[in-house]
Amino acid sequence: MADQQDVLSEKLKSERVIERKLQGRILRNFKPTAHIITGPRRSGKSVLSAKLPGKALYVNFKDPAMAGFSINDYKRLLQAGYELLGEFDYIVLDEIQEVEGWEKMVSALREDYPTVVTGSNARLLSHEFSISKLHPAALLLRGVLGI
Repeated sequence: MADQQDVLSEKLKSERVIERKLQGRILRNFKPTAHIITGPRRSGKSVLSAKLPGKALYVNFKDPAMAGFSINDYKRLLQAGYELLGEFDYIVLDEIQEVEGWEKMVSALREDYPTVVTGSNARLLSHEFSISKLHPAALLLRGVLGI
């Protein structure tokens, strides 16, 4: 995860980033629950989640180092986050659709942490969880992004 933090930081420094005026809308309802950012590939979902203020535990499930991650590993993920960052304000689960049964893990995490979930429209929104378990602000995000 330390490598992922470094890669994301470099990406934010090196790539042309389109600023979005969504932080206020997102943060207004930012409490322990799940929020979703969806959209087509390369539309800025990861960048938007990384630019939210505060300290995030960022996990990119497209990273080959995360291959084989099981939803049963989520407590180890939290432990690694505490070891790496100390405290953190929220969790970003980038490309979560890569994890089989991700809905159960997000359901558990969202009870204690604001949890931001990112992924592509087709694979993420095909799950019932995406609509039934998310905070109303999550639906706002989809509308604001025009997705």
